[in-house]
Amino acid sequence: MNLSSPRFSRGVTLIELMAVVAAVAILASLAYPAYEEQMRKSRRTDAAGALTSLANAMERFQIANGTYVGAGTTGGDRSTGAPGIFPTQAPLDGERKYYDLRILSASRTDYVLAAIPLPGSPRPQTANFASTARGNAPVVGKPAGNGLSPHGVTACRRARDNPPMDPVTSIEIIRTADKVYRCNWSEAFGEQPVQVFAGATPGSIDFQSPLVTAQDGCALHGLPLPTCFALVPRHGRAVISGARHLALEGATNLRDIGGYAARDGRRVKWGLLFRSGHLSGLSAVAREEFASLGIRTVCDFRLEAERVHENALLPNAPKLSTIGVPPGKADQHFFHRLFEETSDPERVAAEIAALLRVYVLDFAEYFRRMFDTLLNHGQGGILLNCSAGKERTGVGVVLMLMALGVPRSTLRHEFLLSHRYFPIAAELGRVLRKYAVPSRDDASLTPLVMPLLETRESYADALFEALDLAIASCGGEDEMLSQRYGLGPEERRQLREKFTREE
Repeated sequence: MNLSSPRFSRGVTLIELMAVVAAVAILASLAYPAYEEQMRKSRRTDAAGALTSLANAMERFQIANGTYVGAGTTGGDRSTGAPGIFPTQAPLDGERKYYDLRILSASRTDYVLAAIPLPGSPRPQTANFASTARGNAPVVGKPAGNGLSPHGVTACRRARDNPPMDPVTSIEIIRTADKVYRCNWSEAFGEQPVQVFAGATPGSIDFQSPLVTAQDGCALHGLPLPTCFALVPRHGRAVISGARHLALEGATNLRDIGGYAARDGRRVKWGLLFRSGHLSGLSAVAREEFASLGIRTVCDFRLEAERVHENALLPNAPKLSTIGVPPGKADQHFFHRLFEETSDPERVAAEIAALLRVYVLDFAEYFRRMFDTLLNHGQGGILLNCSAGKERTGVGVVLMLMALGVPRSTLRHEFLLSHRYFPIAAELGRVLRKYAVPSRDDASLTPLVMPLLETRESYADALFEALDLAIASCGGEDEMLSQRYGLGPEERRQLREKFTREE
């Protein structure tokens, strides 16, 4: 065989070399993303494992101390920041670290943990894990929501099995339009029968003789507005409560948001903080009753165009602080466009949940102005309101109560009370007029506006998932209140001094 012949001495042509290079590039383009994704999954797994181990450390700390407060390194009570009882970075093994471990909030009954990517490390779209309680073991579950966090944060929430609820949440007192106080309580409130005492203020309640001793509830006539009550279960301590729902004629979702316990042992004052939807339908009698509430400031989240059609000249000429939060993602016509596009009520419900996330994550400046109003408020009561008193007002109330130190379980309870107290039947006509579109009559529009009239669990889920992301991105609950809403330690102290009292 002649190896020197041209047939055996021929080299590689440029075209063949380019073809090989192209093939290698294609293989690399397919293989590298898969490798990178595998590394991301591995780091997420490491972060989730570290959070589970930190959660176990939190449980040991709670068993020893009776509370989760104190397990961190920052905050006045060391309830937030880097853990003081566990390593502060993940992975737990090896020298290279990709996440900071943080306690975002902690109370006697629950906490939120997060793994936050370190500066300069890869910042993948990281799963937002939920944690549930099974026996005594915290379990990191599948990704919550859509499984992706735009802030690159892995969060872990844990509440103790059946944590003790604030007893005031087991009481329901409604002041009806016919001037009757209807008092009810659940079995969780305490052993029955229950004695009911009353007075004009918490300090003037007459404990010498009860108005009534009842087994399941009672109706009380002839008492003025406002009236405070003390409910005393058998073998239990007294709980002070006002009327939670003020069902004045023509009022929309009007509620007193006092009475809730804060983490520092104080309680929100009754008869000082209120919330509502529009009040344009107040009757003459209801206006007189509204005047007795002593509201001197209204923090109004509506746009000017909404107030034109829902205007109310309130008694006592309260000072008006206009916040002007759009009732949609971009402007006041968001839902009009949506109702033209879709015939699916569940699409509308999903957009409302998304809107609540926007209010928390993107509209901080609006709610910062709310806090400015609260800090500058003088004497008398203050009312937070919008058209329905559910979404914009609901977010504002949750943020306000959070700043006052009210725990998460109570915040969720308060948000969801709109499901019970918002008058859907009475408000349907107004909402149909507000969101009328040329392509639909009332019959076809009604199913689409119903999600606007409802307060669903999924709405609360969206709100609190967004809060967890905001807290994580700032490094803790106190840090979020400071960075996003201008509430440093002094401002929070002023709010708590003004709107809460010693129990």
